[in-house]
Parts: sequence; structure tokens; C-alpha cells
Amino acid sequence: MDDSAQYPAVPYPEQEDPNSFPDDDDKTQPAEEHLQALRALENQEGPGSQDTDIVDPGPSSQGDEPPVTPPSPFSAVRARVQAKPTDVDSWLELVRRAEESGDYDKVTETYESLLEVFPNTSTAQVAYIDHVLNSQHPNKHATAAGLFNRFLKTSPFVDLWKFYLAHVRRMHPDPSSRDTVRKAYEYALNHIGHDKESNEIWSDYIQFLKSGEAATTWDEGQKMDAIRKAYQRAVQTPMENVKRLWEEYSEFEMNLNKQLAKKFLSDLQASHMQARTVLNSLQEHTATLLPTSSAAPGEHPAVWLPHPPNFSTEDKTLVSRWKQYLKWEESNPLEIEEKDRSQFHSRVQTVYRKALVRMRFFSEIWYMAYAWTLSVSSETGLPENKRKERKDEALSILKAGIEANPKSFVLNFAYCEVLEEAQSQKEVHAAFTKFLDILRADLEELEVSAKSDDEPVPAANSGLRSNNSSFSSQGSDDTPNTKSKELKNRRTEYGIAWIVYMRFARRAETPRAARDVFGKARKDRWTPWEVYEAAALMEYHCTKATDVAMRIFERGLEKFPEEEEFALRYLGFLISINDDSNARALFERVVTTFPAERARPLWERWARYEYQFGNLQAAQNLEKRLAEVYPNDPPIKRFAERHKYLGTDAIAVRDLGFSFSGGRSNGHSSSKGTALGRADTLQSIASNTSSQEKSFSSSGKRLSSPDSRRREESRTGDHGPPTKRQRPGSPSRERDRDRWDGPPRRRHGSPSWDRDRERDSGFKKDKEKEEDKSVVLPPVLSWFVGLLPQPSTFDGPVFRTDDLMQVFRNAVIPSSTGIRPDKDDEGVGSYMCDTAQLEALYTIIRDKNTSRGDFLFYSDRIIRLLVEEGLNHLPVIPKTVETPTGALYEGVGFEGKICGVSILRAGEAMEAGLREVCRSVRIGKILIQRDEETAQPKLFYSKLPQDISKRYVLLLDPMLATGGSAMKAVEVIMEHGVPEDRIIFINLISSPEGLKTFCTKFPSLRVITGWIDQGLNEKAYIVPGLGDFGERR
Repeated sequence: MDDSAQYPAVPYPEQEDPNSFPDDDDKTQPAEEHLQALRALENQEGPGSQDTDIVDPGPSSQGDEPPVTPPSPFSAVRARVQAKPTDVDSWLELVRRAEESGDYDKVTETYESLLEVFPNTSTAQVAYIDHVLNSQHPNKHATAAGLFNRFLKTSPFVDLWKFYLAHVRRMHPDPSSRDTVRKAYEYALNHIGHDKESNEIWSDYIQFLKSGEAATTWDEGQKMDAIRKAYQRAVQTPMENVKRLWEEYSEFEMNLNKQLAKKFLSDLQASHMQARTVLNSLQEHTATLLPTSSAAPGEHPAVWLPHPPNFSTEDKTLVSRWKQYLKWEESNPLEIEEKDRSQFHSRVQTVYRKALVRMRFFSEIWYMAYAWTLSVSSETGLPENKRKERKDEALSILKAGIEANPKSFVLNFAYCEVLEEAQSQKEVHAAFTKFLDILRADLEELEVSAKSDDEPVPAANSGLRSNNSSFSSQGSDDTPNTKSKELKNRRTEYGIAWIVYMRFARRAETPRAARDVFGKARKDRWTPWEVYEAAALMEYHCTKATDVAMRIFERGLEKFPEEEEFALRYLGFLISINDDSNARALFERVVTTFPAERARPLWERWARYEYQFGNLQAAQNLEKRLAEVYPNDPPIKRFAERHKYLGTDAIAVRDLGFSFSGGRSNGHSSSKGTALGRADTLQSIASNTSSQEKSFSSSGKRLSSPDSRRREESRTGDHGPPTKRQRPGSPSRERDRDRWDGPPRRRHGSPSWDRDRERDSGFKKDKEKEEDKSVVLPPVLSWFVGLLPQPSTFDGPVFRTDDLMQVFRNAVIPSSTGIRPDKDDEGVGSYMCDTAQLEALYTIIRDKNTSRGDFLFYSDRIIRLLVEEGLNHLPVIPKTVETPTGALYEGVGFEGKICGVSILRAGEAMEAGLREVCRSVRIGKILIQRDEETAQPKLFYSKLPQDISKRYVLLLDPMLATGGSAMKAVEVIMEHGVPEDRIIFINLISSPEGLKTFCTKFPSLRVITGWIDQGLNEKAYIVPGLGDFGERR
């Protein structure tokens, strides 16, 4: 039977909306269900498979017991996949072993299971369909048709669509089937025709249309119209061959009718130039995010699968790049008009689909897709039915994201809020219950892992302190380690889910419902103390039931008796509601249950209360007790604490010589008050003296409490702003050490570390000599390093230091003197300094053998220098700023606003250099070409900022030959109200003739050029020049 008869003509019986996200039919099932098919394969070993070999275990030593058969390699790999469904390497090995077995059913089931875990992965889909088509299965074409129908409707990847079109053309080679092939092309281009990688499909489609035969004049007209429509759609799409398609289209129209050609080309000129401009930025964004698949001719790319994140530097960089790209696409860089809003939505949705496949296990990307889709639903002018469709799509994105990332807090919380807004309370309860079950299972798995490594485990229920309990207190982690710390952190995060659940129940239902949720949490052995505090505060603030809140705090104190932080929070609550008697009773009850160092936050909190609101006798009595508990604390320390307020310690500054940081300087006061200019407050320095003296004398090392960070946060959270770091330049700490009878905490290697004082702290003599040999930083570098925060506080974007150093090495810093042209030249502007490095850069870009990549790199370096030089000619006004030290600096600031205008098409290459130094700068475009009839420059297109008359304009064009285009561009800009003296022309290479003519016509205009060549040849080309700048880029 003919193969073509077995395959449906075009596998698109249902015209799905290409603008919609995948529906609920395309979702990831629980891992256990994913692999049901794989489990069924355990005993199915195909002929010729290497997995059928069974090793004979030999005679059994256990009598009549049957021998143990070791699992086949395929079964072993399958077991790893079942245990960890996101193990990419195991999946790839499983696919390889399945294909090597030659078993059709085994390969099919393996691919099906893989695509359940990694849906819409195009390389796996192509490999799957290719396996089906290359098999000997009698229904392979019908099976392939079903797979195409299943995969294509939600696939945003061009490689799958190209594979589909190649298959359709192979199945329908007969001329009578041309209409079927044409429909397949239209079907594909309607879905992915706006993709950067669709250039081959567009070219093939146009050539397919051209190859058709026309029997009549009417058929010929229909053919030309179809070709014209295809060209017009293609030349407005930013893709690799858009320039060549424009040239082909121009030739096509010119051959038909020159008069109509001018109209058609003029109408599309602006959109085409915008597409070419956007292409450069698009390539920069997608080069690393969506790399082009590489494979040998006739072969398909290897299967690629997304990896789960470990939030390494590489992962964070990748997420940052995706976010930048997605935001760029959302900004409508193609400037699609409002009437074509659906086209813009389709483009952005396709990009998000790609992102969700490539970054499947990154919750942030899923949330961005949800947020954008939801924002589209609220756009004005959207019909109500479309608005509902968008909201449903946003909800389906959250569902799919949760299925891919079931432990995601952001996706689960967002999903519950959507359901709450829809008043689907039962579904919210079910969602929270499911989420808590998943987190609980994760905690239990981590607990087992910690036990297997013989590590101490934080308590899952501190209140059950029986002999049968295998857990210690949640806060009794005396020997911190990786897994126990992780378990403790995960437990706290688990408590956040309970807290959010209680909030929902209170606001969506009743306070009684919130109490019911809290009742469930109390029965959970993993519930941390934070849930008790949240429930108590909810009762106090929402129902005014102070007695209920106190009972909850008491229950929490019973369950977590070794959590000093919970006791501290309870004490702070009683103080905040002015319950002096219960606060005093609680303090006396709990302070003696903790060791002295762990109880210090409680002592300090109660001391602050007594100092501020108690009488003198009570304060003095408390100081006597503190002296007994902390005998090494100097008396002046407590006396100073009694006279502090909001971090201001006058005794420390005026009497003890401590310096301020970020406070008053040069007679100017800061808006935030003052604080001690060191990493520790007066209180914390003195309070740690005792323990530090002991540790220095015994081991020569400083000990720190594992809960020190939390105690610091608790202290700084009570009153006033947190204390600040010390900066170098404060008075010598030698006096501090003498007064406080112990060394304040210092970090070795920091600018504030004084080696002379460190010698007195118990270090050995040989270490002192070794320390003295270290390099001492100059004062200015010491000051600068002291300003830098700790590495752990950095939360910005991550970049590679070697890349940054490469930028420094490649940077060309021009001089402000040494103008190259002769002083006798008239009517000229400003020029870059003629340095050897600049000349070397020009030598590279002039060389005809320079590769395109090198030409781009080095020409961009020159453009950056020219733009910087152009900015030097903008007017400035005096500006005074306050530095971080509190001093005033008399500087300057730019006056007015700027914008850029590029002369298309070569000038658009300079836009990136302007954007690199001027963030969010507006850029207009002007297209000027020679009129064929008059041979004079003619304006074909212009799009300028609306307020250009109020801005300084940087006019960009790399080559100035005769100056005709540049002068026409200046005239256009001046017609829009820009004065001549507010225009700065930036140019790479000029001819003397063109430069003189240009400057003579516009004497008030400033010209910044990088090089003046010898002149023009008979064809008006610059010599020696560098060729067609636009062509070489």
C-alpha cells in the first residue's frame, strides 16, 4: 500500500489558537504515574538487547533458595530514574539503552515517560518521531501523524516544525499535492513565523511558491499575490536572512511594476528597518539562552533536557539573562502597533513558552509568565470573553508550574491567592494541604538522610522529651553541620506555609477557621515555634483576645522550652502590651533555664526595659545580678547601657573616644541620626569580652555562637536602626582595648585589624612575626577596602571577574589633548587623540581579511570611545552631593536631556554603543537615500522622539563621504525644533571634503570624528576607507 495513503494530508484537524498557553492536557503528572509504563517494561527485553544477558550467580550456599538475578543495565538505570525523576543523565542513558535494544515498544514507552517529565522538549520529540518513522512498525505513519498533532499545537521550537514540514514534503512529492504542502507551510508560519530561527522556513516557502506553475493569467496573478504576501510578512520579522529577503523582495517588485514597487517598498521600509535593528539585540540576548542546535548533515541534534537548579553562580547568571530577555520582549522592541496587539501577544507568549521549557525547574520564570499573562487580561479594550481566556491561561500556567516544581513557595502561594480571589475556598484548603504534605515528606527524607550520616538532627517536636524520642531540641544544635542546618532551615520554611494558611483562613473565612488550621499545625511534629508566635499575634491584633494570645505563647513555651529566641519574642510581646507583672514573671521563669551566653539576649532585653521605664533602684539591682552572671563585664559597660537611646551612645563617643560612622561630619548632619562606627555596638563589644578572653588564652582562636546572627537581628529589631560597620580612619582601638579589658571582635585581614594589638591577645611569637611580613595596604586603599561590605551581603547580579578584568584590559581611554588634524583646517569639529592603540583598532577594522566577529568587536570599541567623547561636549551645571562619609562634594551634573538619532542603515550599528553609556536613552531613526530622478538625498522615513526639540541630539553615522545624507538628516532634525548648537554629530571616518562642507553649512554644530582619511575617489568612496560599514557588520 502507498505510504501516502496511510498518513493524513495535514495533521491539524483542530486549528488551535497559537496564542494560548498549553492547557491542562499538557501537564506533568506525579512522578509515580510518570513511570508506570517503565515499570511494565521490567521483563520486556527485546531481541538482540544487551540487557537480556543474565549473570549466573553460581551455586547457592543457602540450600534450596533460588539464585538472585542481578538487574539488567536497563533496569538499573530505570530504577535510578524512578528514584529521582529529574535525573537528566540517567534519563539520557535510559533513552540510549532503549534505542540500543532495538525494541520498538521499549523505546516508545521510554520516550513517552520522558516527555511526561520534560514536556515540549523538542529534541526529544523529534528523536521520538524519527524513531517511529524509521521503525518497521506497520502503523508507523499513523502513529507519527498522531504525535505531530499532539506535539505541534504547543511547541514553540522551530526545529520540530522544520522536521514536520520536511516530513510533509517527503510524503507529498506529487505536484497534485502542492495545496497540501502549502497549507502545512501556512500552518507552521502562523505558529512560529515570527521566530528568529524561522528564516529557513520562510525561504523554503517562498521558493516553493515560486516553483508553482500557473496555467492561466488569473493563476499567475494569484501566484504573484501569494509570493508578495509571503515576502511582506517575512521582511518585517527579525531573523538571520531578513536583509537578503528584502533585496529579493525589492527585485521581485521591480520586475513586476516599478511604480507600484516604490509604493510597496516605501510602506514596508520602516517596519523592515526596525526588524533589522531589533535583530542585533535579539542575537545578543539569545546567543547563550537559545543556542543553535548543532548536528551533522542528515542527523538530528542530540536530546537536550533541562537540569534542576542548584542556584550556583551559573544558574543565577542564567536566570538573570532570561529575565533581561523576557523584559526586553515585553517592552515591544519591534514597536508593533496597537491594531496588531494580538501579534505582539503571540510573539511574547512564544518566548515565554521557550523559557518555560528551557527553565522548567526555575519557579521565578513560571511566575513571570503567569504575571505577564495576567497583566494582558487587564488591558483596556479587551473583550470580556478574551479577558476570561487570559485569566484561565494564567491559572493553567500556575498549575503546570506547580506540577513541575511542587515544592515552590511562590507558585503555590500565588495559586492559592488566585483561588481565594475566585472564592474557591475548598480548593484553597486542598492546595495548602497538598503543599504541606509535600514539604513534610521532604523534611522526613532529609531527616533520614541526616541520620544515615550519623549527624545530629534538630528536633521535630521539642515538647516530647521522653526517652523514646529520637529528637533533640530545635534549638539545641550544639554541633552545627550541613544537613542539620538545612533541616532546621527547611523546618522554619515549613512553618511559613502554615502561617500563610492561617492568614487565608482568617481573611477568607473566619478567625475560628484560622484557629482550626492552627489546631492542625499543633498536631504536626514538624511545626516550628514561629507558627505559635504568628497565631498568638493574629489573635491579639485581629480579635483583641489578649488572653488567648498569651495561652498560645504559653503552649509554645511548653513545647519549645530550649528556644531562647521564642522566649525573647514572648517577653517582647508582654512588654509591648504593657503587661509588666506577667513580663517580669516570665523573665524570672525562663532566664535561669538557659546557659549564661544563650540567656544574654533575655538579660539585655529586660535591662533595656528596666533602664527606660523602671526606677533607679530596680536598675541598680539588675546590674548587681548581671555582675554575678557576667563577672567579666566591666562596670562602665552597664552604666553606659543605661544612658543609651536609639543607638546613640554619648558616653562611648564623648568619654571613651569611640567614633561615629555616617553621622555628623563637617558640620552637616545626616538624616538618619548617628551610630557607632564599628561592626559591634558598645554593648555587644563589652558583652563578649569575657568569652573572648577565655578563648584567646586557651586556644588562640576566637569562638562564636552559632546563634549570634539571630541575636544580633533580635537586638537591632527592638529599637532604632541597626548599627553600622566601622570604617578606617577612626581613632586608634588601642585605647578601646585598654578601657574594655578585652579585645573587641575584629576580622583578620580587614583594614581595621591592628597587628600590634593582636600580639597582646595571646598569639604566639612566631605567628606575630609571620603576620608582620604581610603587605600593608596604602592608606587610601585601606580606606576603600574598609568601605566594602561583607561578601555574604551581596545580593545583586553575579558576573565573572575574569570578564570584568578583560574589559579593563581592552578599554581605550582617550586623551583630552593631542588633536590630530592640522590647525589650518577650517570648519572642522573635534577629533579623537591619535594614540597608537586607536590607530591599531582602525588598522584591524580596515583590514579586508578581518573576520566579521573581530570587525564587530573592535568597531564597537571605537564607537564606545566616540560616544564618550561626544558626551564630553554636553553642557554641565554645578552640583553638590553628600558622600557616604557625610562630607560635601562640589561637582557637576549634565544639564538637560539627550537622545540619539541614527541615520539608517549603517548608523543603527552605533546605537548599542550609545545605550551602553546612557541608560534608557531614547533613539530615533532617519532613512535617507538618493532619489533616482534627481540624484539628491531624499527622506524616506523618520521616527523621532516627540519631545526631541527639548533635548540635545547625538546624530550617529559611521561614514561621512560627501556629507549629503548627514546634512539632510540635520535639516530634518532642525525642522523638528532642535537648534543647530544642540546637535552633536558622531562619526567613525570622514573625508576632508565632506567634513569641510558639512561644518561650513552648520558652523554651530559639533562634529566628533575618529579619523579623517585621504579623500574621495572617482566613485565618491572614502579612501583608504574600510568598505561598506553596514555590509561588514
